[in-house]
Amino acid sequence: MKLFIITIYSVFILIFSLNANKNRSKIKDSFGIPPIKKPIFIFAKVCMCLCWFFPLIYIFNDFSIIDMGIIVKYMSLSIISFGIFMFFLSSLNLGKDALKFGLPKDNEKTELKTRGIYRFSRNPMYLGFFLIIIGSIVFTFHPLNIFFGSVAVIVHHIIVLKEEQFLEERFKKDWIQYKREVRRYI
Repeated sequence: MKLFIITIYSVFILIFSLNANKNRSKIKDSFGIPPIKKPIFIFAKVCMCLCWFFPLIYIFNDFSIIDMGIIVKYMSLSIISFGIFMFFLSSLNLGKDALKFGLPKDNEKTELKTRGIYRFSRNPMYLGFFLIIIGSIVFTFHPLNIFFGSVAVIVHHIIVLKEEQFLEERFKKDWIQYKREVRRYI
């Protein structure tokens, strides 16, 4: 099981690193306008990352307050793996904007992504993030992990709502049509 954890997280870090390297000339442009207050935005990102990496700590010490059993642990790792896959697919579809944090600046050109995985979910990257969080919480059932994951999901859902409001203002009829045809998450 520990080898499986190392493998899936290595793949996740590799995908993220390749994405960052591919867009490294745009790293300084990766920070847009936070859709919510900046300290809360940053805190939510930190909570999300902390929650994601709780299963890695398991390699050294299982500090779960409830032992979920081997089957549940593997099921949660499958959920994490699927979340990473969703992140990967949405990153491919977003291209150069995959590592963008926040909303585009006023003068920044943007396009509405509706192809690929975005035909099935308006927010597949967030869906992937939420799946990683759910899998992490089930895998390492610990109060801190539950706290970090809950904060991350709640705040990121608010971010999604703000981003969708921005998209409606920016793309008007195209967004409204897309919103009618495709669900927010699944």
